[in-house]
Amino acid sequence: MRIDEVRKKFESQLRYYPNEPTLVEMISMCDDFEKTIRKFIDGDITVNQYIDGITPFDKYAFTLYWGSKQKSNWLNTGQNKSYPIIKETIWAAVFEVVRRKLLEHTKIDYSLIQGEQKKVAVSVFEDGTVKYKDVDVGLGLVSEQGYTIPVIAGECKGGHACSTCHDGIWGQGIRMKKQFPHAIQAFITDNNITVNKKIDESQYSDGIDIEFCERGINNNQKFTAKEGEYVPLNPIVFQQAIDILFEVVSSKSKDYWTKMNKKYGSSGQNWRDSLDENGYYVNKSLLK
Repeated sequence: MRIDEVRKKFESQLRYYPNEPTLVEMISMCDDFEKTIRKFIDGDITVNQYIDGITPFDKYAFTLYWGSKQKSNWLNTGQNKSYPIIKETIWAAVFEVVRRKLLEHTKIDYSLIQGEQKKVAVSVFEDGTVKYKDVDVGLGLVSEQGYTIPVIAGECKGGHACSTCHDGIWGQGIRMKKQFPHAIQAFITDNNITVNKKIDESQYSDGIDIEFCERGINNNQKFTAKEGEYVPLNPIVFQQAIDILFEVVSSKSKDYWTKMNKKYGSSGQNWRDSLDENGYYVNKSLLK
């Protein structure tokens, strides 16, 4: 596991905010943050101790992010993605703990997915072409061709997990399952789940398999943090995540997770050709 991703991301912001005291302070806090992660993944501390250890860092970031208007400081400017990398790293440690536990009990060497780009496959074609998806966190199995087959593909989202957000995660899951029918789509949220209460579970359950609210308490409304307010991470949720993820993955064989539907065939025609020449594209099967 790469435990210094937050530090590297923050240090990259120094070029834009060289004299920002909150940025300098958070970089200085990375030492304790990283030491806690290392102890956790090595099995030297419990889940409760892990949450206690990372709380000072999480609290500082949370109040800085939510305690003022969006785009008013370096951390809550969404374009630089400095805040999401914290959540992704915290949860990557959880998945690394699960991965090591799986290796010990099943002898299967699952790979940790941590902010992987152009490695996790969602579509595989007969001609060898692979369509990839950037995945925040999860577990996978490396194929003989070198791409990662998703076992659990997790998305980490802060802010409001509204219907639009859930629709997007649902769509990702449906697409992934077309090729890998047993792949699990996970969704990790903050404490701002605002999806419409009238939406039935069945609308999402075929695309979203697991969702964790990391702070354990959902305020179910537009979130407005007052200066200094903090909603802590809930260790019970993290322990449940470890238990559930281990139980689900360990209950199935490697062949189960690597099952692939028929590879996509090639028509021999490039997608852009019709658009470039005619200004439209129509699936030929519609005209039969």
